[in-house]
Amino acid sequence: MGALHGAWAIGASLGPPLVGATLVASDSWRPAYVVAAAAFALLGLATYAIRSDLGDAPALEAPPSGERGIGRTVILGCALMFVYVGIELGAGQWTYTRFTVDASLTAGLAGLAVFLYWSALAAGRIALAVFGDRVAPARLFEISVFAALTSAVAFWLLPAPAAALLALPCLGAALSVFVPVLLYLTPRRIGSAAAPRAIGYQVAAGMIGGASLPAGVGLLMQSIDVTVLGPCLVTMAAVLAGLHLASTRPLGSRTYMRQLFR
Repeated sequence: MGALHGAWAIGASLGPPLVGATLVASDSWRPAYVVAAAAFALLGLATYAIRSDLGDAPALEAPPSGERGIGRTVILGCALMFVYVGIELGAGQWTYTRFTVDASLTAGLAGLAVFLYWSALAAGRIALAVFGDRVAPARLFEISVFAALTSAVAFWLLPAPAAALLALPCLGAALSVFVPVLLYLTPRRIGSAAAPRAIGYQVAAGMIGGASLPAGVGLLMQSIDVTVLGPCLVTMAAVLAGLHLASTRPLGSRTYMRQLFR
């Protein structure tokens, strides 16, 4: 899971500079999209050529929480994804504007800050792929949530250069493991039979959050001031922490919860 999501983050880090390079070289964004389309086609053919039937994965035992417990877990998972993607994309999309309009940082420094943010997101996921089995998934998830809240507060309160080059990359690193670990834990919380639909709901909720929450933040920045980005990120991170705490309320015995997160 870490490697798959790390690959996405690498693309998010490298895509904008590559499109920018084609704009400089050809004064058009179209060559970059042609290259991307060709790469997708080649990857599709390669996947078709090397595909194999791996059979059914070993079934995970469904936790003894009943349908009510499963429904609660799925709803909270969707809410977590909704808020998380809003934070991730809100920080990625609006920090450049925040730093160049109000903080008077140079365009180069603001662009570097955004690049470092996405790079930290990618690095954290690659580290998860390599070293993730050394820390319990539930502990990683908890670290991600509360480190994101701490980083968002630092982004709001620190001077612009420190916020750009320190707090923002720390936020990217904190958020990096959230989605891979959440999707990893989902079948272990509700059982493999219910997991595919639950993960589909969670991803859909994330896309809705990514479409709506950054847009709402942008409207607030336009109508109030660009500095409102900091409080918005802190508010979303606080809501994320609250949802996480609600999702970890024991539904059964303490023994079951210890077994769940082994």
